[in-house]
Amino acid sequence: MENLKIKNASQIKWSLFNCNKPKNFISIGFKLLFIGFFLTFKYKINFFYIILIFLKDYVFFDSLYSKYQFKNIIRYIHYFSNNIERAILQKKYPDSKINLIQKNIDNYAQIGWFYDCDNFFCFSKKSQVVRKNGNIGKIIPVGSFIMDSRFYINKSKKKYDKLDIIYFGGNNLHPVSYYDNHKDYAKCYENHLDWLKKLSLEFPNLKIGFKHHGTKDQFYEKKYLNDSKIIFVDDKINSYDLINASKIVLSFCSTMVIEARSLNKPAFFLNPEKKNNQFMDCLKHSNKIFISDYKSLKSIKKKFVDKKNNIKPFEFCLYSKDVSLKIYNIINN
Repeated sequence: MENLKIKNASQIKWSLFNCNKPKNFISIGFKLLFIGFFLTFKYKINFFYIILIFLKDYVFFDSLYSKYQFKNIIRYIHYFSNNIERAILQKKYPDSKINLIQKNIDNYAQIGWFYDCDNFFCFSKKSQVVRKNGNIGKIIPVGSFIMDSRFYINKSKKKYDKLDIIYFGGNNLHPVSYYDNHKDYAKCYENHLDWLKKLSLEFPNLKIGFKHHGTKDQFYEKKYLNDSKIIFVDDKINSYDLINASKIVLSFCSTMVIEARSLNKPAFFLNPEKKNNQFMDCLKHSNKIFISDYKSLKSIKKKFVDKKNNIKPFEFCLYSKDVSLKIYNIINN
């Protein structure tokens, strides 16, 4: 929230190493270990890892909230449960509120399973996280918090070479990763890479860029697309700058697709034979923004590269300037 002047702001450095063990740490620890033994024996699955995660969260949040009291908590970590935090907070400070900011589109692999929050600030109604096994309070569409920070507040003045298509990769999406959790996944992922390769060879003058996450290696995709004309872009370049420099945005599952649409860019998910369901099934009306066959991909190229057509820009992500200010005002009012 760089555009806000917050009075009496201070940074708390808190880690597991400076936590005090709760008074009932031993009894809680033994109970959790017993539950771990029972579940492991009953289901023949090792539950000890998740039990240790629960125990770590319990120590961390119990210690933190024993020392500090917060009226509002803002979170945008999406990959793990926060129900341990909620349980401790409700016990110590029942009037405190947890505010969760949407950072990614939902998926059935890890995001959103156990959300527990009072306010959920999402991209839009069509992109919100909705789970029956979560405990989400008020849903408030505001746009992209990350885009506000990295595009509107800290707007880059750098200019990059124009691209016809920019493709955004993701974290550990290749076959035999933790996303490879159903029988059609590997084939589906490879098929969408085949489309990119085929498109680059069929239209050799088409400039297609591929940007991977800076935190992950690109070995699998680089090797797979080695005999194509696809350009691998420096992963340190701001993704929003690449969106501005491109005519079309594509991805298998990157949130950049819906964010790009709020910048009035034609952006689409690649969904071969509609098998990319662990990501696409979590978006309302996702059929409007996914491509399920190669023929349709060529049509999109013709519609938005060879010609210029418009899209509805704010269906999946609202206009995102001053999102941080919106959230701040809502929380404080």
